[in-house]
Amino acid sequence: ALINQLDQEIINTGGDYFSEQVNSLFVKIRKNNKWGITKLNQWIIEPKYDYLGDLNDGIFMAQIDGKYYYFDTTGKKITDKNFPLAGDFSEGLAFVSYNDTFYFLNTKGELALRSNIPIFSSFKYGVCIMYSAGKFGLINKKGELVADMIYDNMSEFIEGRAIVEIGYLKNFILPNGKLLCKSSYEAVTPFSEGIASVLKNGSWGLIDSNGKEIGGFQYDYIEPFCNGFARVYSAGLSGFINKKGKLIVPLEYATVKP
Repeated sequence: ALINQLDQEIINTGGDYFSEQVNSLFVKIRKNNKWGITKLNQWIIEPKYDYLGDLNDGIFMAQIDGKYYYFDTTGKKITDKNFPLAGDFSEGLAFVSYNDTFYFLNTKGELALRSNIPIFSSFKYGVCIMYSAGKFGLINKKGELVADMIYDNMSEFIEGRAIVEIGYLKNFILPNGKLLCKSSYEAVTPFSEGIASVLKNGSWGLIDSNGKEIGGFQYDYIEPFCNGFARVYSAGLSGFINKKGKLIVPLEYATVKP
């Protein structure tokens, strides 16, 4: 049961029970292996769903018997439609499949944008990753293709940049569809604190958020930056560099810790 501060029973959950705090108002509750949501200790979504997503853009997504539904924070469905395939809301839109066609659903429950290309992700930084015939591209919220479907792989956007691959070469793409770096690399890591590690001619170096190379390429590997520093490796030894690529802890140790 849910108990208030006076040790009074608020909701008799009964049977199998698990709760997950969403925020100060909402609690996701699993009762007898079915999910529901309470708001200020009152059920707004009865515990009958096989899956309940997180609160995104003021909307919960729920799934039962292979069909997805969307609810607002009062527990009311934003549309009577149900969907065999759906995603969480992000930036005001959620991708759904309806009548064998891909759409973006807005927070009013309207099918706001139709897509002829299968959708691969939610919107982030104003764009969505698309996937078709083994290739990735980007569209904006107008449904316009801002990056052609030419990439063999594309990561999610981190710090406004996504990793893209063509063949064995990697680069970063911006939300406007332009590539960040003039040349591609053998390997890259996601951006962290405005810096990414890149592999060039068998050695690792750094680039900044504008794609400019920082210092030389001389390491066997560079870990992502954390609190302004990154661990580097060379010839079995490790040390730390700063964001200017300068060694702060020299390469004299088998192991170094932050």
